[in-house]
Amino acid sequence: MTALVAESYMRAYSAAVRLQQLVELEEIIAVRILEAQRSAEAAAARSAVGARWARRFAAMAPQPDFMRRVLGVRALLLAPPEQVGFFDWFVEVAHTSLGAVLALVCVCVCSVGTHAKLSSCSCTVDWSQFRNCC
Repeated sequence: MTALVAESYMRAYSAAVRLQQLVELEEIIAVRILEAQRSAEAAAARSAVGARWARRFAAMAPQPDFMRRVLGVRALLLAPPEQVGFFDWFVEVAHTSLGAVLALVCVCVCSVGTHAKLSSCSCTVDWSQFRNCC
């Protein structure tokens, strides 16, 4: 990792995001095991993971590709309504860095028909629409 930082910050950040994805996979597995065991601790663990993820997401570099990769992993645990705040932030960052077209794609996938945030609709996001955009 140190060698990557000397070479390029973005290459090092990409490796850090991959590590974050692995950590979040471990957290997902731990919560799913508790849920499968019908443990009383499952709800508390899920809540704690959600709070940690919110802090991590707020601290991420505003790069749509990295955010998209992290959101993809989180979809293994969180239902779309639980991720609305993350999607809103992703749309804002995508709009700022890539322009209105990507933000419009987010809205079109939602079938809203107007330029609005994802929190104003209840839908799932089809990530296949983003593969060539970010």
